[in-house]
Amino acid sequence: LQAFNETTGEDLSWFFDQWFFQAGYPLLKLKHSQTDIRLSVTITQEHPNQPYRIAGTLRATGADAAQVVDSQVELNDATTTVEIDCPFPVIKVEFDPEGRLLKKIIDRQE
Repeated sequence: LQAFNETTGEDLSWFFDQWFFQAGYPLLKLKHSQTDIRLSVTITQEHPNQPYRIAGTLRATGADAAQVVDSQVELNDATTTVEIDCPFPVIKVEFDPEGRLLKKIIDRQE
C-alpha cells in the first residue's frame, strides 16, 4: 500500500479496504422516474458492508437506437440520486452498460 501511495501521491487505502480487505462486491438497485425531459435515477447499494466507492457510466435509452444519453456518475454513499436532462421517453436505465466493473444489479426497477 505504501508503494502505491508514494507512486501516485494519493492515499489509496480506501481502494484496498474495499477491494482487498472487504468481502463481496457492489450490489446495486436502480430506480428511475421521468418528468418531461428531466430523468431522476436513484442507485442504492444493497449490501451489509460499507458502500463502495465506484465510478461508471449511467446510460438512459429510449425506444429508438439513436436515443441514448450517457452520464458519468460516482457512487460514494449507500444511496446516490442523479438528475439528467433526457429529451426522449426513457425505456431503460443501466449502470456500467459495457460490464467493465465488478458489480451485480439486483431487483432492477424500470
